[in-house]
Amino acid sequence: MQNVVARAAVGISLVAASLVLARPASAENRWQNADVTGGSFFLGVSGAPICNPTCRINHGTNMIVYQSSQADQLWTATAPGFGTVQDHFNNASGQAMCLGVSAGSTSNGAALIIWECNGNPDQKWNIVTAESLNAPFPGCFVFSDGQSGQVMGVSGGHVQNGAQVIQWPLYFGTPGQLTGWHPDQFWCPV
Repeated sequence: MQNVVARAAVGISLVAASLVLARPASAENRWQNADVTGGSFFLGVSGAPICNPTCRINHGTNMIVYQSSQADQLWTATAPGFGTVQDHFNNASGQAMCLGVSAGSTSNGAALIIWECNGNPDQKWNIVTAESLNAPFPGCFVFSDGQSGQVMGVSGGHVQNGAQVIQWPLYFGTPGQLTGWHPDQFWCPV
């Protein structure tokens, strides 16, 4: 029961925080992870670094971060806002592909995947500004899943080529300072 109450409190906090508007991201962006200690890493689809403009992405493929600048790293999202996060590519049947949570899980550490856009709650994302959370990552955002209330981050916080992207509770730190925040949970449009 405490887990449900805690998730609800975080969800309410993130919804309230989304009402504080910052510079909106354009329709199609690459989302760079805010942890740049090892270089610049972007949200992408596993196996897609070898992708070319004619490839198609399979549903159920895991999300990862990597440095290459490929077309699968282009995403359409409303930031700040609430809705789907759609990949630049479609699947083999030409259907749009959206960011979601594997099996619609609400568990900590569940893998984020790409799947045909279907309107399920796990494909709805509340994207809020770092500034609205008093986090020290100006111009960056947190992606909170509409079903679990958890946020998109890098597994283990180890931002490196091929690291899996998962959902995890948001770590709140000291307002305006780096202490306690996890930069792997923040994403910056470029």
